[in-house]
Amino acid sequence: MASITSFNVLETTIDDIHAAYKSGQLTCRRLIQMYLERIEMFDKKGPNINALITINAEALKEADRLDAAYKASGPVGPLHGIPVIVKDQADVKGMPTTLGSLLFKDYFPDRDSFVAEKVRKAGAIILGKATLGELGGGDTHGSLFGSTRNPYDIDRTVGGSSGGSAASVSANFSTVAIGQEGLASIRRPSTWNCIAGMRPSAGLVSRGGVYGCWPEIFGSLGPMARTVKDLSTLLDAMVGYDPEDPITARGVGHTPDTFANFLHKDGLKDPMGQPFIDEAVVERSRNALIKAGLKLVTHDVVIATKQEAIAAMGRMKNDEEVDAVILFSGTWVWAAHLVGAIRDYAASGKGLMLWTHPGSQGWRPVGGLVMHGGLLEIGVAHKFVYGASDDPEAIGKITSYAQAAHLLLVIEAVAAALLAYWVQKTLLFPEMQRRDAHTHLFGRLTHSNPLRMGGARPRGGPSG
Repeated sequence: MASITSFNVLETTIDDIHAAYKSGQLTCRRLIQMYLERIEMFDKKGPNINALITINAEALKEADRLDAAYKASGPVGPLHGIPVIVKDQADVKGMPTTLGSLLFKDYFPDRDSFVAEKVRKAGAIILGKATLGELGGGDTHGSLFGSTRNPYDIDRTVGGSSGGSAASVSANFSTVAIGQEGLASIRRPSTWNCIAGMRPSAGLVSRGGVYGCWPEIFGSLGPMARTVKDLSTLLDAMVGYDPEDPITARGVGHTPDTFANFLHKDGLKDPMGQPFIDEAVVERSRNALIKAGLKLVTHDVVIATKQEAIAAMGRMKNDEEVDAVILFSGTWVWAAHLVGAIRDYAASGKGLMLWTHPGSQGWRPVGGLVMHGGLLEIGVAHKFVYGASDDPEAIGKITSYAQAAHLLLVIEAVAAALLAYWVQKTLLFPEMQRRDAHTHLFGRLTHSNPLRMGGARPRGGPSG
């Protein structure tokens, strides 16, 4: 029998774990202990990923119970002994549901959410509760825990709002996780942390015991995993009719025996079996812009690494001949390592254009919209244009935008000069004008506000 200490949890899958249980190489208790050790080393120490709010204090006891059941009669279900981390937006009995906020740090539900109960019955161990955008929205920051860091680059965001669930899987704190999404809160952090994630169709997964998007139809818990096979296995255990959530009536009769039946090894190829990037379309686009007399640089190489992204945008930022840069949505891969490089470029004040066009394949506009949303998410001002490679209107929009970007730089320089002149004349010279300006700007705060030092204090307030 193999030693139970030889199993490696890094990048492991549900099938790997179940095979190790079957061979005797691993016990559930040992697996949970290894994950807890990783969490201890890396979540609040070392890189300080900060993906977890609460750890299940009963996790090892639950593991012992599952080991005994396995020894007696085999696995209790399809998720036997699989560690799961749940976004802290769904109730899990025995742990607080905080929504990442100090407001709810002491709220303990008296029962599991519908999905938590289902995955437990399938044999899973809920290892802990994950960080999220406070109150279930936005990027993964909260008054209760601070900010969660991306395991691939701790200076980058994990996205949101299910960022803690995504980071937990990416950092190997659990085998799979459960997130919640109303708009992009599963798919965005899954992408930015290099894992798989999906938001199920309305009616498949219950919102019972979940805080967010009720009673609207667009909110749902969803699986997050390292592989699409694990994604489908977790989803199998999550779906089902819940009488407390009427929308799940839609799923009755529409749930397969297993979602794994829909997996296909060639699923990432487009329907025609062609490469994702159509270089001919890119070339036609480039030539059309040059023919229109556009005096700017277009950068359209495929970005594969963080270093390439930084180098490419850095060249454009520091090139004095460049007024604006065009990103072709079909040739740039929108990923976490581009965020910092694009934000750094945009800070230079130069224009940024995102141009998407149908070309010969229908996926290109989708990629453009994803990039457009990503740029909005990180607060980068840009112009979004949709058009064919020889569309005169689209070319005209790009040309006018490049000219506007150049004009904006001039306007900003003039405005800065005028502001400097006003500060010098009004705040610095002469002395009387400076005093008048100070009284005008700060007088109400320092003399009229009773909560500031030096003013009248509220009755019964502190005297020190």
